[in-house]
Amino acid sequence: MYILKGFIVSECYIKPNHRLSSDIDCYLIPDKGDFDAWQLGNDLFRERGAYVDLGFYKNSSIYLPGLLVEIHKYLTPFRGNKKLKALEILLQSLLHMDKGNDKFEESYLYRPPVMVTALFLIEHAYSHFLHEGLTWRMVLDWMMFSMKHQEEIDWVDFNSCIDKFGFRKFYDSYMRLGQYLLGVLSEKTLTKIDRLMLDDIWAPLDLHETVRGIKGKLALAGNTWRARWKYRYFTEMSWITALWIQVKGFLFVKKPKLD
Repeated sequence: MYILKGFIVSECYIKPNHRLSSDIDCYLIPDKGDFDAWQLGNDLFRERGAYVDLGFYKNSSIYLPGLLVEIHKYLTPFRGNKKLKALEILLQSLLHMDKGNDKFEESYLYRPPVMVTALFLIEHAYSHFLHEGLTWRMVLDWMMFSMKHQEEIDWVDFNSCIDKFGFRKFYDSYMRLGQYLLGVLSEKTLTKIDRLMLDDIWAPLDLHETVRGIKGKLALAGNTWRARWKYRYFTEMSWITALWIQVKGFLFVKKPKLD
């Protein structure tokens, strides 16, 4: 069981308890063989009386007393998006090739390879920025993680991935705002584009995930239309293309696959 974000990022804070968490994100892989570890995880929770929500293709949600657990079948919302699909394949391959040596003490919980967490944090922030909005916690998470693992991250490979998967416009402003947050950059050094992202961080979140079913999809489409300026400045696709990807995925790709 690999832990995503959460505890991994909290270890990068001076006082880990200062990094609050509302749920646990994890990814399961078989210890031996090639069985469906995601399905087994869901079944084990269900057998113990927990409610398992399978309403989202990317992950299941298990509601425990005082805790939400998300078991990821996929790490990215790649349905209909070729670049995110390529990123998904890369992230999963890195996890399956991992030797599982970086384990939380006295547990069977594992830390993912550093590159997996680095790319996962950027994609997670990128998707939230487009669909709901950014928070300072996301920015601070990245800065704390990237500083602690400065020597472990292959920055040439990382930056190549940022370009390959279409995150460059987003990442450059995201990184500058992180440096601004930590006092490395002054506000006057921020570009006009950076300030647009800064305004979004201060704006209330548009949490469409609180609405399910058709209403949720319509809310997501509405968010995409309202976020059309973000696609103009921070992505390599138009908002119309993004909307088509959502519609196409919802109508024609009910159960996305990587093969």
